[in-house]
Amino acid sequence: MFRFVCCAVAVLVLAGSGVSHAAEELCIVGKRVLAEPGDHPATVLGVSASSCRLHYEDRAYPDGWDFKFNLKDVHQDANNAALAAKGPRLGRYTITIGGGSFAGYLMISAGGRYEVLLPGGKSGGAGRYLFDAKAGRMRWLDGPLADPGWDGTQKLEGDSGMLKIRIGKQAVATNTGK
Repeated sequence: MFRFVCCAVAVLVLAGSGVSHAAEELCIVGKRVLAEPGDHPATVLGVSASSCRLHYEDRAYPDGWDFKFNLKDVHQDANNAALAAKGPRLGRYTITIGGGSFAGYLMISAGGRYEVLLPGGKSGGAGRYLFDAKAGRMRWLDGPLADPGWDGTQKLEGDSGMLKIRIGKQAVATNTGK
């Protein structure tokens, strides 16, 4: 019941936005997918305008209907890990704090250099970074992000083609690759 109510609320929020093209590509009879919440492996048994009938391979739920936006490609996690292992993209990352409040930009440049730009475009300082590919982490060597409390634990994460750098406890810098 909770699963249905949760999804019904999400549908009301997304009403009028349509189902994404990516979700349409996932909802094909016979295709293996991962169903949210919990990344449960499932096979698509049927299709309607906004949902897919699924067989949950791990038996987390009985066979039933789930909304298309709750599905992701079965290889998405591996693709995200491969993207992050390549290291940060050069270019501009949008910095948000907490619930998504805009906090400026992080510019990643060649040669392990970065610059923080404040919301008005003024420089907040520059510095150098190292990327540890094995750990998937950024280490700020100097400049405004070289806070000893962060201790090089800023994780680089792939997310469906985007790269995210966790900065401190609440800030995230996101690069869409565009």
